This record gives sequence, C-alpha cells and structure tokens, in this order.
Amino acid sequence: MTSQLQISSQLSILVISDTGTVRDILSQGLKSLGLKEIDFQNDGMAALKHLRQNQKVEVVICERDLPNISGLEVLRELGESDDIETGSFVLVSSGISKADVAMAAELGCDAYLLKPFALRDLALKVTQAVARATDPNCLDTRIRAAKNIMVRGDTKSALSVCMDIRKWLGASVTSARLAVVIGRCHLKLGQNDKALAEFDAAVKANPMYVHAFQERGLCHLEAGRNDQAIADFDAAINLSPNNPVRYEMIAELLFNAQNFETAESYLMRAIKLELAYPDLFAQLGKTLFAQKKPERAAQFFGKALLRDPKNTSFLNSLGICYRELGRVDSALEKYNLALKINPADVKVLFNKALCLISLGDFDRAQKTLELVLRHDPSYTKAATKLTELPKLKAAMTSSKKAS
Repeated sequence: MTSQLQISSQLSILVISDTGTVRDILSQGLKSLGLKEIDFQNDGMAALKHLRQNQKVEVVICERDLPNISGLEVLRELGESDDIETGSFVLVSSGISKADVAMAAELGCDAYLLKPFALRDLALKVTQAVARATDPNCLDTRIRAAKNIMVRGDTKSALSVCMDIRKWLGASVTSARLAVVIGRCHLKLGQNDKALAEFDAAVKANPMYVHAFQERGLCHLEAGRNDQAIADFDAAINLSPNNPVRYEMIAELLFNAQNFETAESYLMRAIKLELAYPDLFAQLGKTLFAQKKPERAAQFFGKALLRDPKNTSFLNSLGICYRELGRVDSALEKYNLALKINPADVKVLFNKALCLISLGDFDRAQKTLELVLRHDPSYTKAATKLTELPKLKAAMTSSKKAS
C-alpha cells in the first residue's frame, strides 16, 4: 500500500479531531502508509495556535464537526491567515452536503474523506490533496503559494507572484481570494489606498467573503475612518457569527488602534454567545487592563487560567493585575507558579523582581534581575533596573528613617 502513496514518508501531517477513535484510526492508517511525522490536536482553536507556533505542516486532516470552531472554519482561517504557512487540507466527515462541498471548494479544500473509510481511501485522499496542492495549473495552489511567500516575510515577491497570477487569469476574471492576498501585500507595504481598492473588488466579487470585509475594515481603521471600519467589522461578524476567531481578530485590530472600549464590546459579544475560550478571556483581560480596570481584568485572566492552568502568559498577566492592585503577595504567588512551569521565563522573572523591589527585598531582586540577564543578556529593562537598585534602596531607607 505504501507504494500507492507516491509521497515522501517524511511528509508532516496534523490530524485535528476530538474523537479518540477517529484519531486512532487515522494514526494507524497513516503509520501503515509509512508516514512518521504525525501530530494531533483535539480542537480547531488549539490547532490554529499550534500551527502559528510551529513550522509549516504539509497536510492537515481535519474533522468537519469540532468543538468551538468547525472544520470548515479551520479551513477558512488557515487559508486567510497571514502568519501560518499552509499546505494541503483534507476534510473528514460522515456526510458532506452540497452546500458544504461548495463552501469547502471555495475555501480551498483539497480532498474530502468520508467516514467510514478504508486504508486505500485514506491513501487516495492524501495523495489527491498533495497533488492538488502542488499543481501549478490550480488557482488555489498558486494563490496559496503567493500567500506563503508573504507569510515568510517576502511581501514584494508575494505581490509580484500575485500579479503574475492575475495576468494568467486574464482581465475578465476577478478572483476575490487573489484580490485579498494582493490587498494584504499592499497593506504590509504601507499602500493603504491600493489595498482598499483590492478589498473593494473582493467584496464586489464575493459579498459573502468574510475576510474581505475584515481587511477592508482594517484599511478604514488605519485611515481613521472608525465608523466605516466598525460597519465592515460588523459585516464580517454577521457572515460568521459563531466563529470565535472573528471576534478575537477584530478585537485585536481595535486594541492595536487603542480603541479599547469597542474591542471590549466585541469580546463581550463572543462571551455572551458562549464562544469564549482561554485566549479570548485573556484578550478581554488585556483590553480591560489597558482601560485601567485591573480588578475586572484579573477576573478574566482568572477565567482563562481555569481553562488553561499551566499557561505562564496567563499567570504572568494575572500577577501584573495583582501587583497593580497592591496585592503583591498574590502576584508573587502567580509568578512562582509560572516559574515552576518555565524557570527561564524572563518576563515573569522581571515582574517578580519588581514585586521584590516594592517589598524592599533588594538582595533577592538583584539575584532575580541577574538571572534574567543570564537567560537573556539583551533584556534592557532588567539591566536598567539593576543599575537603579542602589538608588531605590537608598531612597527606601531614607523614607523609613524619615517616618
């Protein structure tokens, strides 16, 4: 059977399924085909986070029905993400409607695997997916290649490839997906007007294109046209109301524009719809903290930790909230928990040092700052604070004598 799979045994595979039986069947089947680099994720949100933190995966095999976010929405986000380099995609389902087929095709799905399936079906679908994802005559393949060049940071080359694709298509053909990639390239190059024209074209060609509205909203936001930005963001949400990623991404755009209250409103909408997951709770905490609401921020960082108790970033953020509220002992407790998980986390170590300074424990603060610099000699904040310690100690000693 391995001979039928005319692809490298080193092909990297990511299986996304919340069903142990399906994962086991796929794992055994893929291994029997000689494939070795196989990873697993239980849900779409975790898979997207995993892909952002790791190198390109060449084949994603994803179930249609997943908690938090569907397989089709995972496919949508992979195809549109400008920070994930994507390969081929196989959608797994017990049944696929005509509407699903049409949607999956529009989103760039490379193959469908219907349950129950035999080993030969799995081999065939993986082979088909890889072949389609490398076919130079396939529009999806060419757009995906251009997007991946952009993800790797070579925006000018990505734009050049996109313009070649447009010539290849001909002037009479408008591809909404291609227009969005071109628009993103222009945005990265600081060419807002050109980007806006591409997103306008994408919306006109496909009024159901969620990301075209989102990207057009970003153009308006960067140009200071807040009302138009919100109208486009709302349109994107209305087209994809049950996708928590949409709320998170739009809130992040608004946060970066320092429109904190509106960012908060989108995140609260997601929570009211019960679409919340750990990172979304944490993002809401960050947004509230930016509005100088540390007590409410701490509540949402706490909710994020309930769902992901070993997340050092959440522990660090909660510690910052406690320090801001004057609860230094509680902050130190969170920092120490984070350091048990990752003793080399320089951000946590630095924040712990700040707490020790506020308590007047300058010796431990000095040792902690020195530890930060051993792990990361370029951490300038730690170096600066270390040089300030003698003055801070003298000032606190003088204050105590005066009192």
